[in-house]
This record gives sequence, structure tokens and C-alpha cells, in this order.
Amino acid sequence: MIRTLPLLIILFLAGCAASAPDVALSEPEAPPADAAVDTAPAAGFLRVSDLVTASANGDVERGLESPPGTAVALQVTGADGTAIVLADRSTSRVRVAYETRMPAELSMSWSQNGERLFVGQRAESGGGVFEIDGATAAVRDVGCSASNVVLGVRTDGTLAVRDANNVYMVDSADCATRATFDARRMIEIAVSPGGSHLAYVHRELNYNRETRSYEPDTSLFVVPTAGGEPRRIVGDRYAPRRISWIGDGNELAYDVVLQDGTGNRGLSIWSAASGRSSWAIPPEGLTGSASHGRYGPDPGTFVFQLDGVWHYRTGVGSFVQPLPPDFSPEQMVWVGPQTLWARRGETSAIIELAGRAAPHETPGAVWAWTAR
Repeated sequence: MIRTLPLLIILFLAGCAASAPDVALSEPEAPPADAAVDTAPAAGFLRVSDLVTASANGDVERGLESPPGTAVALQVTGADGTAIVLADRSTSRVRVAYETRMPAELSMSWSQNGERLFVGQRAESGGGVFEIDGATAAVRDVGCSASNVVLGVRTDGTLAVRDANNVYMVDSADCATRATFDARRMIEIAVSPGGSHLAYVHRELNYNRETRSYEPDTSLFVVPTAGGEPRRIVGDRYAPRRISWIGDGNELAYDVVLQDGTGNRGLSIWSAASGRSSWAIPPEGLTGSASHGRYGPDPGTFVFQLDGVWHYRTGVGSFVQPLPPDFSPEQMVWVGPQTLWARRGETSAIIELAGRAAPHETPGAVWAWTAR
């Protein structure tokens, strides 16, 4: 349960010394008696009954919306195996596009035009990378039997895949290698939308001659996937973690250790345009440790954990507030500029952040999206 924090609301009142002109007041027109008030945004929902109809029954582990927003791919895990379910938003058609009966780890990434979904399958008995046609659900084996974790897709169709030791940029036609990155010390990896850049947290041991011992060095880097030198964003003393690209990939979000001796963390954003990082929220504006930022479609809008409790901010300069009580979500999807769809177990709800209204329950929904 999310605890409710006391909020201090400061009202700034401004007056004018000059006398106001005489104004004739009129009674506002009343709205029609039959006018309907819809408190929930225009959202589309994929429901449990849809999954069963598509011959997939189980728990939705995660979902991935195509960049144009025309389709959603869901990973559904049940007693009989794991399936990838495609939901076409224009036709409302739901179908199983890929499934495996063996215990396997699946990864997914859409092409930028939303026409192809690439699925990586890693299992003890073998794996590979498969291309799924978004329109027909036809499956093609790309290959990549060893490098079978899909990280992203470049706009030219080149895939970013990895194995235990390396990240490879490969041809989506036959998995032919175009470039290789040493990933043995990468502890986090994030490919930008469109695949132009690779961000990663690199951890290694450096020898300290003064102490005559090896010390860990953890730094955040960004490197172009088409070739170029890695750029160091922030170093070890900040312990960067939980990296994610924002929007179209011009900004990179992460959280770091504050340098005030408290051990608290703060939310930071690196801009590719300026080459600099800035605080999402100035540390002095927080009363605890902030991490796990998930950024919304509007600037300055995001949810994050403050001392392990989910909070939100609806825009630059607005107050930080806890999510409505009694709803600590396991999964969250932005369905509007200031609106979340959240799920915990079998309970899901629309949460309007701006008005702090009570969550609008969406019984039976396993995924949600807004109309575009």
C-alpha cells in the first residue's frame, strides 16, 4: 500500500491597487441534463477474454507497442509455455504469432515502421532470432542461434543482438555481422529508438597503486551503432543505474548516487543535443532517494520511486505527489499526457494524475493504449 504523505500547498495571491471597472454579471448557462461526463480517457483495452479467444491463456509478462502505435505485442506465459500475442489496433484482431513449449527467455523489438516484430529466444536446448510479419503473422527464422537476445532495430533494418560476450549489429536477412561491441563488462544495455546509439553501464576493476588493490569503476557510456568512439556520460562515484531512452532517443534517463553523503539517489537526464546532464528534479526538492523513473509523453511528466514508494509529477515545476493510495502498481503504461494505466495482479485501473482522482477500474484488462 502506498502511504499518503502530507502535502504543503502554497497559494500565491496577487492584487491590483486600481479600482476595478463595473461589470454586469450574468448567470452561466447550465449544461444539458443528458450530457455525459466521461472521467476516463479514450483508451483501448486488451482483455483476458481476447487472449483466450486467441488460444493463449496465462499471465502477461510484458508488452511492447509498435512505434507507429498500430499494434501491441504481448508476451503471455502460461502452464503450457510462452506465446507472443499480436493485437492489431485498427482491426481489433488478436492472434498468437509465436509460441514455444519449452522454458525460454524471450526478447522483442519492433521495426520503426511497425511492419516487423523481431523475437529472440534463449533456451538451454537452443535458440534463435525470428521475424514476424505484423500483417500476416508469418514467422521467418533469421538465424543468430548463438546471439539470440534482441536489443533493438535500426531504421535501416539492422538488428542489435547479443550473446554472453558481445553485442552484434547484424543483417536482419541472414544475421551477417556488421559490427561488434565487447559486452563482457556491460551490466546494463539500452538501444535508442531507431537504433542509432547504444547506451550501456560498464563495470571493470582498475588497479589503485596507492592502495595496491583493484577497485570497481562503473561508468555510463553512449556509442553510435554505425561506428565511432564511446562517450563517457558519468563516472563511478555516481554509480549510474536503470538507463532508458526517452521519446525519440534524444535524451537518456538514469539515476545516480547524490554526492551529499546520504547515499540517496537522484533522477538525471542526459541530452544528446547539449551533451550535458541535468536533474529531472533538483535533489534539494526531494525528501528521500529517487529512482526508477518512467517518463511520460509531456516534458517533466514522470512517475518514479521515492524511498521505494511510487510518486509522480505532472510537469516542470509541479508538486511531487504519491500515487493514489491502495494501488502500488506492478506494470504501468502511459495512455495520455497525464494519465497512467496500471496493473497489479488481476486488478487494473486508469489513474488520472492531474486531478488525483480515485483510480478508474478496468476489470479484465491486461493492456491499454490511447487512440491516436
